[in-house]
Amino acid sequence: AEAQAEAAVTQAELAKSQADVISAQDLVTSLGAGDVKQALQDRLDTLKEQIAQAEYLADAAVTQAELTNSQVAIDAAQALINLLGEGTVKQALQDRLDKVKEDSADNAEKAKAAVDKADDSKAHEDVNTAQTLIDVLGDGTVKEELQDRLDSIKEAIAHAEQAADAAVTKAEESKTQQDVEDAQVLIDVLADGVVKQALQERLDAVQAVITARLAVE
Repeated sequence: AEAQAEAAVTQAELAKSQADVISAQDLVTSLGAGDVKQALQDRLDTLKEQIAQAEYLADAAVTQAELTNSQVAIDAAQALINLLGEGTVKQALQDRLDKVKEDSADNAEKAKAAVDKADDSKAHEDVNTAQTLIDVLGDGTVKEELQDRLDSIKEAIAHAEQAADAAVTKAEESKTQQDVEDAQVLIDVLADGVVKQALQERLDAVQAVITARLAVE
């Protein structure tokens, strides 16, 4: 019986599974009082403490991953879960982490699609939508890459709007048909929105002045 209990405790120490701990405890409990039983119980108690600590750390790591959605937190939680012995606690933690991974993947796909749309349209509304979706992502390479892409799109939009604004200003100052036409080309490439509308209204006003002047002449 002692040899069987010893083997069971050793197995529990190796596997660190709940089932093996319970089996070993049953065998140790059935032994008669003595030094052997006490030594095995001490080993088993130490193992239980180690398992409890490992489960606590893994649980805390999964909670952190749930709160942050960051890839670093997800990877850290997975590493701690992997150290646990098989059982209901490990399975429950893995299920929770898998949900985080799934949600993170879904959110990343939505953010990528939004950035693609913003890249195609160059519209402020699409850029703002993409930024909102990027903001909810956990820190990591995916978020960084999408943010870099969106920042480039924002810069391209700003450059195009500045060029159109400068051209409209030039037309306002010169009031020549050529400058109006040059400005119109730059306005036409802008995405629909308040900026484009404001520039178009300014340019239309210049065109009205030119048209009225030509009518008088």
